[in-house]
Amino acid sequence: MEQLYKNFKQEGVPVPANQEPLQIYTDLAWGGLQEAPIFAEKFPVGSADYLRIKDSLDPYPKAVLEKLKMLQYVILKR
Repeated sequence: MEQLYKNFKQEGVPVPANQEPLQIYTDLAWGGLQEAPIFAEKFPVGSADYLRIKDSLDPYPKAVLEKLKMLQYVILKR
């Protein structure tokens, strides 16, 4: 996750005013993995972390989220 955080930061993903940078980048990284089994195991539906991660994705246009997913794929394939 630390590598994903660094890459998101380098990509210039904006941080909403009410969130800490590391948390938003971590949430975005996990948000890109929400279809993976590990996401469901780590963040049960309705849990505080699940809701925070889902909410962190709302302010971003779909194109930005797709770019983040592609970036994760490239990093995880290394």
